[in-house]
Amino acid sequence: MARIGVLGFLHETNTFAPDITGLDRFEEADAWPGLTEGDALFEATRDMNLAVSGFIAAMQAAGHEIVPLLWCSANPSGPVADAAFETITARIETHLQGLPLDGLFLDLHGSMVTQSLDDAEGELLRRLRAVTGPALPYVAALDFHAIITQAMVDQTQAMVAYHSYPHVDMAETGARAARMMQRLLAGETFFAAWRKLDFLVSMPWQSTLGDEPAGALMAAARALETEDCPEVQFIPGFPLSDTPESGPGVLAYARVPARATHAVQMLVQAIEARRTAFSGRLYAPDEALDALAGRDTGRTILADTQDNPGGGGAGDTTGVLRALLRRHTRHA
Repeated sequence: MARIGVLGFLHETNTFAPDITGLDRFEEADAWPGLTEGDALFEATRDMNLAVSGFIAAMQAAGHEIVPLLWCSANPSGPVADAAFETITARIETHLQGLPLDGLFLDLHGSMVTQSLDDAEGELLRRLRAVTGPALPYVAALDFHAIITQAMVDQTQAMVAYHSYPHVDMAETGARAARMMQRLLAGETFFAAWRKLDFLVSMPWQSTLGDEPAGALMAAARALETEDCPEVQFIPGFPLSDTPESGPGVLAYARVPARATHAVQMLVQAIEARRTAFSGRLYAPDEALDALAGRDTGRTILADTQDNPGGGGAGDTTGVLRALLRRHTRHA
């Protein structure tokens, strides 16, 4: 039986949003539990569709001891206040000081940006490594919209990201992380290969609900996975985190370096072959209303995709409303 530390620190940062995300946003309960420390983490996250929940359930079922440290999340919003990042990181470091562990699981988002840090997860991992040392196995769960960086790859033994958008497999991602952790505990070594692509994927074309392009690429990634190469991932990234590292990433882990490199090359080729499929049409409000004029379309939804509160937007734009009012549109 192994002793596995568990922590979570999640934020999807929209760097275009005008607000600063303070400590209170991590402390409050919203869609997810508020900042929780110690044994209270078990009850706060039990049976939820969260990576931490799936990881804990899978590892406990395998007979391992879970040592809960700290878990927190803030809804998508503007850059995280430096003071909030420093406070939460310091609490995690305090929990880890002198703690005997066989592994550490980290429930992260992957696109956190602070007032001073473009790659907050990379810095968090670097600081935790200074406490635990380089040998402790780190396995992280990431959001589908994570922005992969070299620092994140270097400081972990494995990272696994959600396969779906909209996200329905968060707990299953935690279970995948548990499988990787158990293989590491059994003495296996995995080599990472990864590639950053040189374009952005707009959010409406990241959806995996249809076949093309994202759904087909997820299927292509699964087809490349084997027992020796258990994780091959297309991670589209979060274009509203506007940093030098932004963009889609391809990440693979294999027991032989060449196998991981080959899997990444094959998936990159599949992505590049579909590159133009990510370039769909977005309409300005008047263009959308012109396209709908005279059509019996039933109920139609006009969505301001860049002002989505679920992606950190302020939810305060009025362009669609103004266009409807100018046209005296009824039944809207």
